[in-house]
Amino acid sequence: MIPPDKLTGIFDPLVRIASSVNTDYTERTSLGIGLSISREIVQAHGRQLTVVSTADNGTTFTLTLARRQIA
Repeated sequence: MIPPDKLTGIFDPLVRIASSVNTDYTERTSLGIGLSISREIVQAHGRQLTVVSTADNGTTFTLTLARRQIA
């Protein structure tokens, strides 16, 4: 689960969040630029990329695309 206070900046370039593997070990994980680039591409096409993270369901990224009508 990604903490709610970290979700607001998850699509920012080079964001780092702490990931607790267990109580004795904490790892720093870089999200790099992949999520930022993905969001920019999606927004350039007028679409949306969102993320939801809960303890029960884990983390889900959703990409919303338009359906193209076939004439």
